[in-house]
Amino acid sequence: MKYYNKKELGKIFVRFLFYILFIILLVNIAVRTESSWQKWFLIVFGVIALVVTGLSEYLKYLYNQALYALNFELNPEKAIVFFDKIDAHDIFKGYRKTRYVFDVQVSIEQNRAEDALDIIEKQYDYFNSSVELKMIQYYYQLRAYCMLNRHNKLKATYENINRLRRLKKPPRIFSFDEIDGIYYLGMKDYRKAYRSFQKVDMKYMNPKECCFILKQLCLLSKDGKNQKYKKEYDELVGEIYESK
Repeated sequence: MKYYNKKELGKIFVRFLFYILFIILLVNIAVRTESSWQKWFLIVFGVIALVVTGLSEYLKYLYNQALYALNFELNPEKAIVFFDKIDAHDIFKGYRKTRYVFDVQVSIEQNRAEDALDIIEKQYDYFNSSVELKMIQYYYQLRAYCMLNRHNKLKATYENINRLRRLKKPPRIFSFDEIDGIYYLGMKDYRKAYRSFQKVDMKYMNPKECCFILKQLCLLSKDGKNQKYKKEYDELVGEIYESK
């Protein structure tokens, strides 16, 4: 169960316990009911309820697999396969909008900056429906514009992020030091970019995020520092592939 942490496993256990109690209760009521049509109603209701909840659990499982493949195995292609399975079985389209963010992430990981920008543009209303989604939009736009060397767009996006940064309760989805580093990297101010990436606290980051920071530090640092960051990067990547 490597796709779940202890907290998530606890939630799964509670949900399955609830399902078992629900089945026992339903069977008990059906046995005590004398009317045949009521028995059939309870049986049909129970079957539908179990199918829906079973499908829901399966989709959650696939979603966790997709995120794990992307963020912990550094395998966006594998993650896409899992999310395609979600699309095939998601009859209620509960994951349709989640796919937008996922596809943007994958596009950036596969160095398809234009594709990421196209998705954000097409789903403009969705990405502007909350402060958190705006932050996600601006972060990946910043990454894309940095990759494409579009300095004017980079500046405008950085200004948008700074407006969110000045809010009373700014969204803490991404490290602002990392955001500063990406901006300075895109503006070719490598000294400031290096200093910003050095400030990033990777303690709570997933392997994908850590690899990105370490890769930038490898490219921007010199002499002994370069070897230090390269060693950290190689060790992290080695651990990832050993755990597969």
